Amino acid sequence: TWVAGEYNFVATGFSRSASPDGAYDDLDIGLQLVQAATDPDGSELINRDMAAESTGCVADSTGTSDGTCTAKRIANTKMRYGRVRLLNMYGSDKLPLDLPVLAQYWSSNSFLINSADTCTSVTVPAETTATPDGSAKLYFYPVTSQNLITPADIAATIASPLTNGGTQLRLTKPDKRGWLGIALAVPDYLKFDWGNCLGQTGAAGLYDDFPCARATFGVYKSPLLYRRENY
Repeated sequence: TWVAGEYNFVATGFSRSASPDGAYDDLDIGLQLVQAATDPDGSELINRDMAAESTGCVADSTGTSDGTCTAKRIANTKMRYGRVRLLNMYGSDKLPLDLPVLAQYWSSNSFLINSADTCTSVTVPAETTATPDGSAKLYFYPVTSQNLITPADIAATIASPLTNGGTQLRLTKPDKRGWLGIALAVPDYLKFDWGNCLGQTGAAGLYDDFPCARATFGVYKSPLLYRRENY
């Protein structure tokens, strides 16, 4: 709806590509006026300096190219294809265990830490003893001779939002050996293909999974307070 020749436009986000792409440090965003069948007068935006679905237009002597450009540049920004990664960890059952939570972005051929991320919020998932069903939870498994941990043995905390692209999910010491699974809730634009971990469903290869990890207590401990090795 145009009012007195002005149109207020609001964009809430971009659709993710089918696979990781970018990073884009100099992304131009433009506006293209598409003629409707009921508006045949051929009105166009003035000072057009972009070509829709291309890298741009060659400027004429006045600095624009109204004859070949189809869109007007209205903004410039950076764009990242991101994900949140949760790492597996193991340690002594006599000590707390910290699982790294990392915000990463795709940079041409690998994922890097997004140290500029100081706004992504994460929360401690709820506890459950149910079979993993793909929801964001702390999954505790049936007690056996090898797995003695129950929800009563562990408390979880997490610092939020992220700082310099990372934080930690801390689990208190259980004083028992065993393990649990963690699926962490993140926005859709920070999900990734984690192989349908912890009961998540969907077609293989889709970037639609919550980050998952396993925390294992009691598989490693040492009586040494300090050890130095020379090489």
